[in-house]
Amino acid sequence: MMKVQLAMIALLFTAAATPAQAISAHYRAQLERSGCTQVSDGDGSCDITKTKAENAAQREPATTVHDPMRAASFSSATVNASISNGFFSATLNGKKATVKRLNAAFYEIHGQDVVISFSLDENGITEASWNKTRGHDHGFLQVRQK
Repeated sequence: MMKVQLAMIALLFTAAATPAQAISAHYRAQLERSGCTQVSDGDGSCDITKTKAENAAQREPATTVHDPMRAASFSSATVNASISNGFFSATLNGKKATVKRLNAAFYEIHGQDVVISFSLDENGITEASWNKTRGHDHGFLQVRQK
């Protein structure tokens, strides 16, 4: 009887000392091949059916840089203007105009007795309007930002 008890205790310690294998050998091989972890596979940010290189290419950020000061055109029935070169050069009704920066979010284009005022945020131009320097003519402008 004593031998049976010792055998049972030895078997119990052997089972407790054996490390638990939470994942199969096949799944582990897929993780190693793909460069994924269990967490990244589980949350969908990594695909275990792809190679490390394919997963790395998928995670690379876009190389384009968002520029709120990209070229734009302004138009209405009376006024047509464009601005480019980081808002340093402009044309108004086909002729060269000057650009005035009032602050980081507000600019003006001056030329041909017209002032175009426009504001911008981190996404680009939000609104634009025009005024004659003499008289009461004014209006809103349609903006196309490139």
